[in-house]
Amino acid sequence: MLFDENEANPAKKWKMWYGDENFDVGYAYSSDGITWTKFSGNPVLSRGSGGSWDDTNLLPGLIFRESGKWYFYYNGRDGTDWLTGLATFDHPEGTYTKSGNNPIIENRGSSSESLTVNLTSGNKIVTVADTSEFNVDEYVWLFDDNSNPQLNRIDTIDSGTQITLVDNATADYTTAENALIRSAYYRSISPSSMWFDHDSGEYVIAITIFQALNDLGVSIREHVAIMRSTSLDSGWTFDYSDGLILTFSAGQWDALSAENSSVITTLPDLLPKGTFYIKLTDGTNEWFSEFFEIRDIYDKIHTSLASSAINQYETLTVSGTKIISAINSAADGQVYFYPQFEIANNEVITIILYLNLNSGSLPNIRIRHTETGPVISNLVTLAEGINEITLIATADSDNAQIFISNSTNTNYSTSEIWVRRQYSPTFVKLKFSDTKDLHGKRNDDQTILYQNDFEQECWLNTILNTPGQNRIDIGDEKDGIFIPEKIVTQLKYRIIDYINRSLFEALIRLPQHDDITIIDEVGNEYTPDTGNIEVSAEWETFDTGVVTIEFDDGSFVWTENAEDIT
Repeated sequence: MLFDENEANPAKKWKMWYGDENFDVGYAYSSDGITWTKFSGNPVLSRGSGGSWDDTNLLPGLIFRESGKWYFYYNGRDGTDWLTGLATFDHPEGTYTKSGNNPIIENRGSSSESLTVNLTSGNKIVTVADTSEFNVDEYVWLFDDNSNPQLNRIDTIDSGTQITLVDNATADYTTAENALIRSAYYRSISPSSMWFDHDSGEYVIAITIFQALNDLGVSIREHVAIMRSTSLDSGWTFDYSDGLILTFSAGQWDALSAENSSVITTLPDLLPKGTFYIKLTDGTNEWFSEFFEIRDIYDKIHTSLASSAINQYETLTVSGTKIISAINSAADGQVYFYPQFEIANNEVITIILYLNLNSGSLPNIRIRHTETGPVISNLVTLAEGINEITLIATADSDNAQIFISNSTNTNYSTSEIWVRRQYSPTFVKLKFSDTKDLHGKRNDDQTILYQNDFEQECWLNTILNTPGQNRIDIGDEKDGIFIPEKIVTQLKYRIIDYINRSLFEALIRLPQHDDITIIDEVGNEYTPDTGNIEVSAEWETFDTGVVTIEFDDGSFVWTENAEDIT
């Protein structure tokens, strides 16, 4: 069940897929999530024909939506193991098409080996005839006829016949009692949650694995594992390095099973509106610190949308900065952002939204001086799905307005639309990196804090103070009087902010970096030379204090006596 904020029909905002006694799948919709209407065209997805992998049972699994297409992952089986198939559709009441790659997610298959040497309690070396079907980090079961199932994990695969486990065996597993080692990923699987990992660029499914010991008389031992793929309809593999993200707890209420997880996702609003205080990147991946707050550092430029008084959409429904429905059959349509705002020539505006195109043409977005004035920015055509676009002002305006428009037929909706300036009027941004590894040492322990070419960013809730001046007089003494021939003034800048000790521990290393950029509240950039920056703090209560960052940017102002100044 899900709430579809992009659905234009209020009566169908809530959507549900459900099974019946025949193990087919139906669809229902609702306006409030309580009173439901079954779709008249049910079932929307049926079991496969005789002899296919899903000819006996079919159950709904999870829904994922991307670029206007729906991806329905379902459970199916032919009377043996449960596997996962995929069906796609453009609308829940349209045609559901099963993937030609089905089942797109299969179980581990053959992944069970009998022990050839006894494993005694307190030891972790397992000997089998063939280790090739196992993987490092894979979770496995130890079992014998005495019914002593133990969940363990493979630490290393030492040879073609020997495995070292992470934990010691808690019982004796003997060849006389038909001891075996078996993958926990064996037999049946069932998808439960899905999301996109922006760091790795992969789709991720949290999947329940179960029935691994069913044929041995142990029916309940279920866990949640991770699978990854760069494609929505193929290439899914278990991520053994992530392990089992959810498993049972001995002696607790979930002592035998932990299954069918639910992960809350914010699709289509995938983009965060806050800013992490410390970001670390190597140019491809990004990591964020866990101990700093998330804060929206940018001013909220707009709070509402309204139709143009001149060029109106035939149907326009908005809520705040979200377009619930914009429909035109042919004529021009325009929707404007309010309130109007001040903008400077060459100023950069960033706009982030998710657009769902139901039919027709994609809309355009730009800036103009008042609703009837000239256009004063570049034009960008929005795309289906996530948009992060840049508009650049081509003139000054005290009454600028962003507007979205269509000149032909269209039917679309959006998520909340986030608009921000490139820089924040109340924050200073620091970016710093180093070409060498940065090491830390405490007693005899030495650790690489981070490696070369990593870049860190942070935002300080302050402004760059008006620079002070360091004066140097250069000249000669004549008749006991010093006469300056040249006066050199070096500009000294200062940033002061109230922060916690954790952030200070990151900033105190600024002088060690050889690439530092400081961007003030209006977008000016400063790049102090190595060694031309100082960081200090005065600690107060609760591990917080006032930090002062001082730097010069290498610039000088001088006056010089000369007989000929040209």
